[in-house]
Amino acid sequence: AMSLGIPVIASRVKGINKNLVDGYNLLFFEPDNELDLLKQILLLSTNLELYKSISVNGYEFVKTNYSIDVVGNILLSKYEGAIN
Repeated sequence: AMSLGIPVIASRVKGINKNLVDGYNLLFFEPDNELDLLKQILLLSTNLELYKSISVNGYEFVKTNYSIDVVGNILLSKYEGAIN
């Protein structure tokens, strides 16, 4: 979704990338807490500035960290390390 500029609301669980920042490039809600999820949906749907900001920042996050060039260079480095 972020790669398409769609704002993300995600459950706050272990294993989430540390560079994802609540209120900056996505919104978090507490796991198993439907009211918190609803609160985040309402916040995003009623605050156009926040919607735009999270959309742009999420897109930039994916572009910076997961573009084909970035991932390709990481894989190439791993393969070169395995060969050596």
